[in-house]
Amino acid sequence: MFIDGIKVTIVSIIYLLPSIFIIGFILGILIASVANQSAIIFILIAILYIIIIIPISKMAIAYMADNDSKLGAAFRFLEILNKISSNGGIEFILWYIVTGIVFFNDSYCRKCCN
Repeated sequence: MFIDGIKVTIVSIIYLLPSIFIIGFILGILIASVANQSAIIFILIAILYIIIIIPISKMAIAYMADNDSKLGAAFRFLEILNKISSNGGIEFILWYIVTGIVFFNDSYCRKCCN
């Protein structure tokens, strides 16, 4: 189980690397304060990437587990996307949107009502 946990951590980090680089680039821009408007655009790109990649990375981890914990299975993008679409991709996307709304609504209500 420990090795499987390490594999899950590796897959998660690799899927989030582009957003980590974008955020690092943004911090560099903000520290240099060269162009604050471009920083906002990059922040929006990073947030959009994270919103899209989190459910895909979770499906990749499940796909890796389904393939005897082979690390390479988590990066077979076409197979993973085909699995998502064949197993109710629309329902998956709707579920993701609804749970996101519930989460943010709950977070907002906790801040306002307390």
